[in-house]
Amino acid sequence: MKVIKNINIDNTPVYLIGDLHTNYKQFKEQFENDKSLRDCIFIFLGDMDFRNEETAYSQFKKLDKQLTERNIESYVIRGNHDNPNLWCSQTDLWLRFTSFKPIDSNTRITINGNVGIIISGAVTINRADLTEGVNYWPEYDKIDLPSDYIDFGEGLKNIDFVIGHTGPVHSDIFKEQQTGCERYLKDGFLVQDLDNEQKLLRGILRRYRPKRWYCGHYHFEKDTKFVWDNWTDDGVIHLKIVPKQKIMRIA
Repeated sequence: MKVIKNINIDNTPVYLIGDLHTNYKQFKEQFENDKSLRDCIFIFLGDMDFRNEETAYSQFKKLDKQLTERNIESYVIRGNHDNPNLWCSQTDLWLRFTSFKPIDSNTRITINGNVGIIISGAVTINRADLTEGVNYWPEYDKIDLPSDYIDFGEGLKNIDFVIGHTGPVHSDIFKEQQTGCERYLKDGFLVQDLDNEQKLLRGILRRYRPKRWYCGHYHFEKDTKFVWDNWTDDGVIHLKIVPKQKIMRIA
């Protein structure tokens, strides 16, 4: 499998797809009913629940065929519920698909002249209830970023947008996302890991100052602008959270 490092898209519609978690009935209804969804680019924002090669292929081969028939090129970001081993160069999974292609952190993506970067992975909030090696991988339970950013962005000074599985969230959004999840706090390191994740994401904001950030992960829809730092106009981030199984056009 050849690792994709650069994606250039010009004059082609681009859609983001929220977490499918294999139960993609709502997505399938949108896709099959909207015949205009063809000759375009899909970017799946992670958590398709790719657990192993055979299961992933059997669950998504039909969808891969449907996307191919409509001339849709699809890129897949790894979510925290996707097996990280399927994003390594040794796997044969992606050679079996026609439309689906894996992309990982530090992939540069240019859409109609606007430059963005990909960030994959996230901390798993409900990991205390999950099975290691099946739907939770402890050593990869984080965003896929170097802590010092030395190799991140490949020399970029500024970027226009970020597309990731998770994103920097305002405190109100974080509280909304955690509603009903108090039982997960039995995981003694969860709060600390989530806090460290947000610090890393804010480090990306400080270094590259993107104006837009697109992500899934939180399972509800949110489109908000907030000031995340002590800047004026430079400190405003437009965060768009794509809910589960929804198709959202961004270009």
